[in-house]
Amino acid sequence: MRYLLTLLALVILAGCAPSLSPLYRDFEDDTPTGDDVFARIDRALGEAGWTTVPAVTANAIATEPRSFRSWGLYSVEIELEVVPMAGDHVRVFVNPYRKFFQGTRRKVPYVRKGWARAVVGDLSDALEAEGLTYMGTAQQRDRLAGAR
Repeated sequence: MRYLLTLLALVILAGCAPSLSPLYRDFEDDTPTGDDVFARIDRALGEAGWTTVPAVTANAIATEPRSFRSWGLYSVEIELEVVPMAGDHVRVFVNPYRKFFQGTRRKVPYVRKGWARAVVGDLSDALEAEGLTYMGTAQQRDRLAGAR
């Protein structure tokens, strides 16, 4: 009986756990236009409503934080870093923060699926208009490969 209650408690807790998503999204350059990939990424970010700022490194494009949710004591702010990688690969890093009412910020080590949808939706459309196709995350690609 104890094992059954333990199993039931685990099932209930697993059902209550938030649905999390990795902190990045991948895109592939299917149709190189000859345009600089940094210029295309910058245009796509602007089209999706993101404001770019100088990145810490020269091989990335960073954005200003945007507020996505407000929960009273804190709001959720998300910053993006977009990095062209080997060949035709572009990775969008999603950096979520909790900004508390007194002004402090704390990094969130995960992305809720709702936050990811809010961030990636318009940006995916804008990047696809620039010739970058959404590939998803490694987990999504693995699931698709296993389904075949």
